[in-house]
Amino acid sequence: MARVNKYLFGIIIRWFDSTNLQSMKLQIYLFLFNIFLSFLTFSQNLDSILAIFTKDPYLKKANLSVLAIDLSTGDTLVAKNPDLAVATASTTKLFSTAMAYEVLGPEHRPLTEFYTDGFVQHGVLLGNLWVKGGGDLSLGSKFFYSDSLKYQRIEHWKEELLALGIREIDGVVYFDGSAFGYDPIPKGWSHHDFGNYYAAFPGGLNFSDNLCAYVFTSKAVGTKAKFLKSVPNQPNMVVNASVYAANIAEEMVSLKGSPYQMTRSFSGSIPANKDSVSVVGSLPDPESSFAGVVSDVFDDTLVLCSGTLTVREGKEKKPDYDQLSLLFRDLGLPIHEIATVANHKSNNFFAEGLFQSVAYHVTGEGSNEKDVKVARTFWGSRIDTNRLVLCDGSGLSRKNRISAGHLCSVLRYMRQTDVFPSFYSSLPIAGVSGTLTNLCKDGAGSGRIHAKSGTMNGIKSYAGYIESASGQTVPFAIDSNGFTCRRPYVVSTMV
Repeated sequence: MARVNKYLFGIIIRWFDSTNLQSMKLQIYLFLFNIFLSFLTFSQNLDSILAIFTKDPYLKKANLSVLAIDLSTGDTLVAKNPDLAVATASTTKLFSTAMAYEVLGPEHRPLTEFYTDGFVQHGVLLGNLWVKGGGDLSLGSKFFYSDSLKYQRIEHWKEELLALGIREIDGVVYFDGSAFGYDPIPKGWSHHDFGNYYAAFPGGLNFSDNLCAYVFTSKAVGTKAKFLKSVPNQPNMVVNASVYAANIAEEMVSLKGSPYQMTRSFSGSIPANKDSVSVVGSLPDPESSFAGVVSDVFDDTLVLCSGTLTVREGKEKKPDYDQLSLLFRDLGLPIHEIATVANHKSNNFFAEGLFQSVAYHVTGEGSNEKDVKVARTFWGSRIDTNRLVLCDGSGLSRKNRISAGHLCSVLRYMRQTDVFPSFYSSLPIAGVSGTLTNLCKDGAGSGRIHAKSGTMNGIKSYAGYIESASGQTVPFAIDSNGFTCRRPYVVSTMV
């Protein structure tokens, strides 16, 4: 972080320590305003920041929404366009994670359930096996399992079936990932994002963060690279690749591909003379890939006579599970662990999954249409949602419309709930953890600001809590949107 940012955050922290909140509204406003401006300029001179902002042709048209409030009274301490609703990128995750904490609870664990419409005789399951997904986001995730342990729970499923006396499955193994629907792209996501790792979408059945490694090999500089394989294997995938070897240290490849479409297009460069270079992207079809992974693990012990089929591609109607026999259930990791990664790592996959998990819990359907309606109802009964538009749970949608006022209202509301300690601990800490590791590092604000950041092209935002030494808590939000400069121009002021 630039030295000016450390200096400004340090001053405001010291003022919170020493000054009565009600007597310093103007001063806080000036400093918060200048903190925002310091994100957008090379200047280290505080007095010149406002002038630079108003004259810079790239920055002067940017929209700004700022608010800080007294937590105990809700009174405004500082405000600049607090009701201006714009896209705020990943600070949107405060809505989805807060709602998940409230509706599901920190210790809620999603289920994967195994049913049959048959019976076991002489080691053979005479009938179909149904694997019903409940939106578990943790299975095989790199955030919770090492490479050597990522298949551990699937191995446990195999042991459960063997313990039930099943050595062979005569019918079809159906994989039902319909819990979150099959229309995975929220309104406002750009088609340029489809296929990329940060746009991996959750389903009712998920594995390894729904990511896929597309592996290339290269030879001399300037020669065309060769596509080798995908991990996990995508047997029906069509690859269009215009990737060349270059004198570079890391891959620079653009990836495009729509959900549930098996064509993936690659363009760009990878390091020369490499046996294996992985380009990480999202899975085209998580449900089908999940079935493949489970089949591979089961294959060495269980005989799957009739193979596997997913609900989306199958012709058989999804059963009434109440009429089937439940064999066993598997619990995913608690919501708190998922939400912590969502906020600390700004993980879109987990945030979207939490958003949809709430809708699934409330309505039995976790589709994008349902989760937006559930969120509207939930927040509409708790905060002023005038001008608020939520199209997704991660902030990747540019159709979201969120103001500093909306964010501060969420922060104030959560402070009054029983789940606040869990919610608070899920937020990155300035100078310490997550996406705020380099903010105020070694400064007065280090360890004193718990907040979520948001960054996209033309967007920068922060929202969270400032804690004073006297124990006062100040919710704040700074939303900025509409830069006309390239991202490096903004980012260079922060590093």
